Amino acid sequence: MFLLQNRERKGTNFRLKYISLRTINICTLVNSETMERLNILWTTDNKDTIFNMLSMYASNSLKNNWWDEVNVIIWGASSKLVGNDTQVQTEVLEMIAKGVKIEACKACSDSFGVSGVLIKLGINVKYMGQPLTDYLKAGEKILTI
Repeated sequence: MFLLQNRERKGTNFRLKYISLRTINICTLVNSETMERLNILWTTDNKDTIFNMLSMYASNSLKNNWWDEVNVIIWGASSKLVGNDTQVQTEVLEMIAKGVKIEACKACSDSFGVSGVLIKLGINVKYMGQPLTDYLKAGEKILTI
C-alpha cells in the first residue's frame, strides 16, 4: 500500500511528490514543464465530432501515453449539447472514467440552463476566461474543436 501526494509551491515550476511505502520514504522532484498536457477546447455542437474525433482522441491519448494528461474544456454550444443529449452525456462519463479531465464554462452552461446537469455528470463547471488565459500564457497545448 502506498500514499501519493502532490504539493505545488507557488512561484515555481516544480511539484514535489511523496511516496510512502510502509517505512520507506521516497521523495522526487518533478519539473512540471516536462509534463505533457493537452487541452481540448470543445466549442461545437456537432454530435458527430464528439463520437468520431474528440472522445476517441482524448481517450486514446491517455491509453497510448501520447499525453500525460488530457483536459477537455466545454465552451459555448458544446455545453448545450452535453446538457441536453443523453448519448453525449454517456460518452462524457466514459471519458471521465478513462481519466480525461473535463471542465466547462459556467457562463455558457448558465446561459443554456444546463449547469446543474453538467455538475451532476462530474464536470468541473467554473468561469473559464482566466483559466484558459493561464493555459495559453503558460504555453500549454490547446486543440480547438
